[in-house]
Amino acid sequence: MKKISDKYLHHSVRDEEMILSILRDGQLSGTADIIGIYENTLSSYFGAKHAIAVSSGSTAI
Repeated sequence: MKKISDKYLHHSVRDEEMILSILRDGQLSGTADIIGIYENTLSSYFGAKHAIAVSSGSTAI
Protein backbone atom coordinates (compact mmCIF):
# COMPACT_ATOMS: atom_id res chain seq x y z
CA MET A 1 0.00 0.00 0.00
CA LYS A 2 1.31 3.42 -0.97
CA LYS A 3 1.71 5.90 1.88
CA ILE A 4 0.24 9.38 1.39
CA SER A 5 2.91 12.05 1.71
CA ASP A 6 2.57 14.29 4.74
CA LYS A 7 4.92 16.96 3.41
CA TYR A 8 2.13 19.55 3.26
CA LEU A 9 0.54 18.74 6.60
CA HIS A 10 0.75 21.65 8.97
CA HIS A 11 -0.16 21.88 12.61
CA SER A 12 0.10 25.09 14.55
CA VAL A 13 -0.48 25.64 18.23
CA ARG A 14 -2.80 28.47 17.12
CA ASP A 15 -5.08 26.28 14.96
CA GLU A 16 -7.73 25.74 17.63
CA GLU A 17 -7.58 29.40 18.69
CA MET A 18 -8.10 30.59 15.11
CA ILE A 19 -10.96 28.18 14.41
CA LEU A 20 -12.79 29.16 17.60
CA SER A 21 -12.29 32.87 16.82
CA ILE A 22 -13.77 32.41 13.34
CA LEU A 23 -16.78 30.54 14.71
CA ARG A 24 -17.37 33.07 17.51
CA ASP A 25 -17.14 36.08 15.19
CA GLY A 26 -19.30 34.53 12.48
CA GLN A 27 -16.52 34.95 9.91
CA LEU A 28 -17.76 32.19 7.66
CA SER A 29 -18.70 34.22 4.60
CA GLY A 30 -16.44 34.35 1.55
CA THR A 31 -15.83 38.05 2.12
CA ALA A 32 -14.54 37.69 5.69
CA ASP A 33 -11.10 39.17 6.40
CA ILE A 34 -9.83 35.74 7.45
CA ILE A 35 -10.36 34.43 3.90
CA GLY A 36 -7.96 37.02 2.47
CA ILE A 37 -5.44 36.22 5.18
CA TYR A 38 -5.79 32.51 4.39
CA GLU A 39 -5.33 33.06 0.65
CA ASN A 40 -2.27 35.26 1.18
CA THR A 41 -0.74 32.76 3.57
CA LEU A 42 -1.32 29.89 1.14
CA SER A 43 0.17 31.75 -1.80
CA SER A 44 3.25 32.64 0.27
CA TYR A 45 3.62 29.10 1.59
CA PHE A 46 3.52 27.56 -1.88
CA GLY A 47 5.42 30.39 -3.59
CA ALA A 48 2.48 31.18 -5.86
CA LYS A 49 1.39 34.59 -7.10
CA HIS A 50 -2.24 33.93 -6.13
CA ALA A 51 -4.43 31.54 -4.16
CA ILE A 52 -8.21 31.40 -4.14
CA ALA A 53 -10.17 29.73 -1.35
CA VAL A 54 -13.25 27.81 -2.49
CA SER A 55 -15.95 25.88 -0.69
CA SER A 56 -15.29 22.45 -2.21
CA GLY A 57 -13.26 20.44 -4.67
CA SER A 58 -16.14 20.60 -7.15
CA THR A 59 -16.12 24.38 -6.97
CA ALA A 60 -12.36 24.38 -7.50
CA ILE A 61 -12.76 22.45 -10.74
